[in-house]
Amino acid sequence: MDRVLQYIPELEIEIEKLTLRKKKLHSKTENEQNPCQNPQLELEAPTVSVHEVVKGEVIVQITLILKDHDTNFSKLLENLEEEGRSIMSASTLQVCKERVCYNMHIQMNGSSLADDYVAVLREKIVSLLS
Repeated sequence: MDRVLQYIPELEIEIEKLTLRKKKLHSKTENEQNPCQNPQLELEAPTVSVHEVVKGEVIVQITLILKDHDTNFSKLLENLEEEGRSIMSASTLQVCKERVCYNMHIQMNGSSLADDYVAVLREKIVSLLS
């Protein structure tokens, strides 16, 4: 019984310490900037990555600032298909409320398979986004 009477005040002290620690951590996280809310994002251009899977097939990843998302994804796909490329799969994903990512798996046509076709495709996509 004596141990219980001694243990209760110890628990109360521990609860107070943890409550103070929680308040400090909470105020610290409120003061820190959300990593997804970066004012520098507004200055960044779209990021376009093109990776060859096998000869004639590529994976394209595009990251845009959401306010620059005026470029219609379906219009981008349409332009690529008009040039003889086959879209095997495509998806979009919104990231951090301020960014959108486009992902595409593209099969190239035979006439566009020059040695530098990956770089040419990347430049074409950048120009379509501009």
